Amino acid sequence: MNGEKFLYTATLGITIANLISLFKKQPPPELVYPSYEVSPEVVAMLEQRPEHVLSLPPAAETEETVKPKRGTGCIPCLPLGTLVSTNPGTNVIENIKQGDKVVDAFGNYTSVLDVSTRHFDSNLIRIHTPYQQPLLLTPEHPVLVVESHRCENHRKTPCLPNSSPKCSACTKRKYSVPKFIQASELGKTSRCHWIGYTALLPRLIQTNDLLELDVENISGVSLAKAKVWVKPVIKVDEDFMSLAGFYLSEGRAQKLVRGTNLYLYFGPDEVELANKSIELFCKVFGVQAMLRKMPTSLSVLVCSDAVGKLFTNLFGTGAKNKKVPFWLLTLPAAKQIALLKTYWQGDGYYRENFLRKGKSLNSIQLSADTVSPNLAYALRTILFRLGIIHSLRKVAVKDSYIGDRKIKGGPAFAISICGPSAITLCQMFGWQTTEWQYKQSHLAGIDEQWVYLPIRKVTHQQYNGPVFNLVTDSGTYTAQGIAVHNCSRDHMSTVSAALNESLRFAREHGLAHEEVQRRIAMAEDELNIAERIDLAPDKLTELPEQEREAARDTLARMRSLRQQLPELKTVEELENLASDATKLRLELRLRTLPKEIQAKLVETARQVENGNLSLEEGKEKIKMAFEE
Repeated sequence: MNGEKFLYTATLGITIANLISLFKKQPPPELVYPSYEVSPEVVAMLEQRPEHVLSLPPAAETEETVKPKRGTGCIPCLPLGTLVSTNPGTNVIENIKQGDKVVDAFGNYTSVLDVSTRHFDSNLIRIHTPYQQPLLLTPEHPVLVVESHRCENHRKTPCLPNSSPKCSACTKRKYSVPKFIQASELGKTSRCHWIGYTALLPRLIQTNDLLELDVENISGVSLAKAKVWVKPVIKVDEDFMSLAGFYLSEGRAQKLVRGTNLYLYFGPDEVELANKSIELFCKVFGVQAMLRKMPTSLSVLVCSDAVGKLFTNLFGTGAKNKKVPFWLLTLPAAKQIALLKTYWQGDGYYRENFLRKGKSLNSIQLSADTVSPNLAYALRTILFRLGIIHSLRKVAVKDSYIGDRKIKGGPAFAISICGPSAITLCQMFGWQTTEWQYKQSHLAGIDEQWVYLPIRKVTHQQYNGPVFNLVTDSGTYTAQGIAVHNCSRDHMSTVSAALNESLRFAREHGLAHEEVQRRIAMAEDELNIAERIDLAPDKLTELPEQEREAARDTLARMRSLRQQLPELKTVEELENLASDATKLRLELRLRTLPKEIQAKLVETARQVENGNLSLEEGKEKIKMAFEE
């Protein structure tokens, strides 16, 4: 194993020659892209208080806190409380840390390389889209959008892919190449021809099946000492997923001195569902559940410490703490449908021909409420994977009663599905429905990779507090589900991700496929932005000499990539170009690493080249260097 192959396979895909030229012939350039620096006072406060995001000094005391300089950081652009899709679950941006995995603009998981924060006292841009909460961000933050045109059938809505009903333009899918536009530009539309913008929400595209679960390992209970016999290994099939759906909607676990009991609560008239859950417990785990009738409900009780702790560890306990493990989000569709069906049977609602504002919509609606944000966004991820368009909003639920039992209200997350999507989901569940003619205009579209939400309006909101940004390996991430850019001018991350996604489609459908050409055009557009704006001659002259030389080399290689894109004729040529883009992206990333890690990379590569280290030993040494 030579050093060149080692670096390509085990670290960053950069040859020995490139590595030595970068770090040995001249000192590594410290800074390539603009960034911000936090004053020592704020740094000290961040180190002392983990909860710093809630206790920053007021604006008057931080006028000089953020000082622009050239560096490897980024411009933080999202306020407190912005939700980011992570692995696992959903988290607010202030809790994201370096090394976490987040969803990028293409539905894949990418690593967080850096997190930055600063104080912001001005107007934020508020982007309003249907079916979800508005997104708040600073004016300069890029958002992934497509240009949208007025629909011929519905004059107040744009043409969107796979929406219903369709006009001739919708059928021909006349929507533009996705591109990043600054938030401040999104409110500027051509009213004459109604050319506006549509935001993109990436769908999680990974599919990984899980066949079995080890009960003892997950529950932490020794089955040899357990008083109730349980199958040591259970199948992750549709029966288990059905039980998971019942537990997420109706279940809880109670810790007792002798172990953990599991309860499922059903309505007094839901005898069929209760009996079905009892049959499933026996079939999946080999345990006998008991049915108890109470004045206001039916209770299914499982007295097994292993079963109770398995469900607690996988899915949480208590309404606010319910969750879904990450592996469940990537299971095949049939298993996820089984979970959704029993979840809706336990905690959902179904309505036909309902009224809204005094008018009959001649449609059906499926809805469900949960007080757990993690569960709500997990269900949203699953529904989008199945191609189901729906809304998710935070609502206030009033107190209610089941008989004499009071159900306490409070803030909750409401999922609502109407029209063709509701009919499609009912068909997946095997439910008979009336084929209502859906009269509402289409407000969203969906294709293999994205959900399209038209931007209805853009407003401003005064904000005085900390804002944050993430630098990710792919150059993008999602905020409130919408794809946004790093805001770090890391163009090669976007180019590399777009070309690799186009390669994935090209291997299956060929180079001429529409999705392949769209992503190639997206990469070309990003290279044009880098060349004409961020690496323009006037910007290069402002750089120090060492940085200027590195930027000119980068510019030449970017220009070469851009010129090759229109000449692509085979999938093999696209594969080579995607590889070149990835190498350039990783080389630029390598320039930003601390000098200590740079030195360890060079030394490790040379040891592998000389035969002093094996490939596996070299990989482990590189891993330890990054962890330090």
